[in-house]
Amino acid sequence: MIYTYTRTTPIEVFGEVDIKVFDKEDLVQMEPKVSILTENDTAPYLLEELNKLMFGNTSSQSSIQLTTDTGWFTDRYAGTSGETYTTQDGKNGIVAHVNRTTGYVTGDLGGGVETEAIGHFYLFQGLSTPNPGSTDKHVTWTAQSEWDKELTATVNGLDIGKDYNAGLIQPATTFDQEEFASVENLSPFDIEEDDILKVTWTMTIG
Repeated sequence: MIYTYTRTTPIEVFGEVDIKVFDKEDLVQMEPKVSILTENDTAPYLLEELNKLMFGNTSSQSSIQLTTDTGWFTDRYAGTSGETYTTQDGKNGIVAHVNRTTGYVTGDLGGGVETEAIGHFYLFQGLSTPNPGSTDKHVTWTAQSEWDKELTATVNGLDIGKDYNAGLIQPATTFDQEEFASVENLSPFDIEEDDILKVTWTMTIG
């Protein structure tokens, strides 16, 4: 009698996030004011899409393709929108959670006009153009933005993903359905006026 033993091996995705804050005057970015290297939490969505790819679902390939030249954030702040979603709705990339308001969304949900503050800072300057750097099983995205507000902001989290959809109903949410990964237990740090927040996000499969 022949016995067949089947072992299911889970996909492992390890993420490393290099966070740096530079003074605007440090043009060559040699002396960071803040330097943090930490790990991310991989979102279930990304693992599910990778599983689909392994089973030959070619439609999943485009759904998890994230490049800085297509659909990336186009501004650093949410701004003021008369719609229930921000002007960055549907965009892709890296976003920082900050304790300052970066914009508002306003809309009528049936019970009168409501307004919600958005506390997201978008790293809209993609430095991995046109595509993320990749070698073997590693994929890296780098992006940055300058905080040009007078009030100092505290960064307490980071997310990377596709189809940003923070809005009137869920002002704190970033990517919701298509989040790749996040840094939730981040030791908070400050960014002052004219500081540049630069993040290099590397994900390794296997």
